[in-house]
Amino acid sequence: MLLSLSGLPGEKYRIESIPFGTANSPWARWEPLDDQLRVSGPVLCLNLSTFFRDHRHYRAVREQVVPLGLKGSLPPATQMIWIEPGAFVMGSSKDEVERESDEGPLTVVVLTKPYALGIHEVTQTQYIAVMEENPSRHKFDPSHPVTNAHWEDAGEYCRRLTLLERSVGLLGLDLEYRLPTEAEWEYACRAGTITRFHHGDDPDYSELGAYAWYKENSEGSTHPVMTRLPNAWGLTGMHGNVHEWCSDRYGFLPGGYVEDPKGAREGEMHVIRGGSWLEQAKDCRTADRHRDWFVSDFGNVGFRIALGPVK
Repeated sequence: MLLSLSGLPGEKYRIESIPFGTANSPWARWEPLDDQLRVSGPVLCLNLSTFFRDHRHYRAVREQVVPLGLKGSLPPATQMIWIEPGAFVMGSSKDEVERESDEGPLTVVVLTKPYALGIHEVTQTQYIAVMEENPSRHKFDPSHPVTNAHWEDAGEYCRRLTLLERSVGLLGLDLEYRLPTEAEWEYACRAGTITRFHHGDDPDYSELGAYAWYKENSEGSTHPVMTRLPNAWGLTGMHGNVHEWCSDRYGFLPGGYVEDPKGAREGEMHVIRGGSWLEQAKDCRTADRHRDWFVSDFGNVGFRIALGPVK
């Protein structure tokens, strides 16, 4: 007798059997063939002649083992938008109203690989499930984005979430959660636009409040995610509520033409994008760039996750 399995590399299976005709019985009890027998994917042909018993069903049960040293549990699933590769002009032109000097030179960016991006920032509920703590300043509603998570903490959240989802078969070994690069963030925020905001230039900021929580309408606090209008690709909160960590170290844009840029090679500061409840309208523009080294925890920086091929 041969038993064939198909699964992920490194998965473990326990082989069990039960007499014919009893599999659907409420009193049925599947019995392991051998407590020490464990077999692995991805493709396996196992000869069960040594263990064969007449008139029995056999099955392979995947064992859901959480990696050693991994804390936390699966959070509510993050809704994500799949983004296809493409090209765009990163930064702002010199004539953009209220432009900052670090938004140039204009750079033609080509993203060569697809990726997915969360439609909202990581919430306090999600963060607590994985990290077992809540560093946020505004804790009165767990549907608010998590804040005061440092860049290293955001990266650790992505690492743990990847391992947790792999451990229960929700994520393959070829994909991982991570922070988006700054270029991926701006490409997704623009959603095909070249204007100051993803909803248009909005010269007097009369429309911004429908899309963003910022200084003028936030009443001094974060707000629950997905409570402002999305951009054309379905992403919410790209302007305002909380700044969002990117994977890049902070530096000037390179200019010219680049593929899949990853930021400066050196430096202690990392890029944050998107504006927040604490910032003025001009600081929520698509091209606006900030960096943070966390001298103080103001409760205005969070993050959203990306999903892409393992590097």
